[in-house]
This record gives sequence, C-alpha cells and structure tokens, in this order.
Amino acid sequence: MTRKTILAALGLFVLAGGVVLAVRRMQNPPAGTDATPAFGPGTKVVVCYFYGKNRCPVCDSIESYAREAVQTGFPEDLENGRLEWRSINYEQPGNEHFAADYKLLAPGVLLVAVRDGQPADWKSLPEVWNHLGDKPATIACVRKGVRQFLDSARNRP
Repeated sequence: MTRKTILAALGLFVLAGGVVLAVRRMQNPPAGTDATPAFGPGTKVVVCYFYGKNRCPVCDSIESYAREAVQTGFPEDLENGRLEWRSINYEQPGNEHFAADYKLLAPGVLLVAVRDGQPADWKSLPEVWNHLGDKPATIACVRKGVRQFLDSARNRP
C-alpha cells in the first residue's frame, strides 16, 4: 500500500473513533441535560442541526434526512409556527456558545423548546448516529423524537 493510502485509512480510523466517542457521550449526557420538557401553549419547538466548519458526507446526509423528516412529517406544525427547522454552524463566530449551551461534542440534531424568545428546554437526538447510511431509519428516528417532544409540549398546561 502506498503512503497516501495508509495515511488516508489512518485518518478515517481516527475520525470514526472520534464520532463513536462523541455518540457515546451524547447518549449518556450529564444529569439534568435531557429532561422532560416543561412548557405549554405559546411555545415553539426548533429542530436544530448543529454542524461545524469541517463537514463530511455523513454529516451532510444526517442533516438532509433530518430536514426531510421535519418538512414531510410535520407540515402543519411548520406552517403554524409551532415547529421550526434551523441549520446552525456552532463554530461560526458568535455561535460558539451553542457548544456549551447544548453540550455539543459533534454535529447533531437537537430539539429546543423556545418560550418568550428564550430556550426553555432541549433534547438531543444522538441516536441518529446509529442509523448511518439508512435514510428511512434516520427519518423515522427524527420523526419519533420530534413527535414525542411536541406531544409533551401540547400536553402540558
């Protein structure tokens, strides 16, 4: 094997290891970071795909699938403003606080409840990383998470 091939393989191995570590940390967040939403009428849910400046094809596909899941699965909620989609570069100047606010270790999908223009609660969907390359499973995963988060919001006073 050539030196370039070996270095490319090593780079992919290191990247994969970083993704696995980040997913494990996101699946076991510190206590209190993934609580049941406590919000009611007048609150909207923002589905965010957070990404960094270095993007890979896997990250792009997760963003694309998550966006499709929201747009095709919740058209009424999007139309009435109850639900919103955003893609945010958390490494862009001025956005660095998102990494600390939401304990971001890697790109990912988050659900954020916004009340009176301020984040009230949030939930990470790290399980999207379990469905790499499986568009239907990723879409189903995102829809399930959004549906549960919205239902929780609707059922609160």
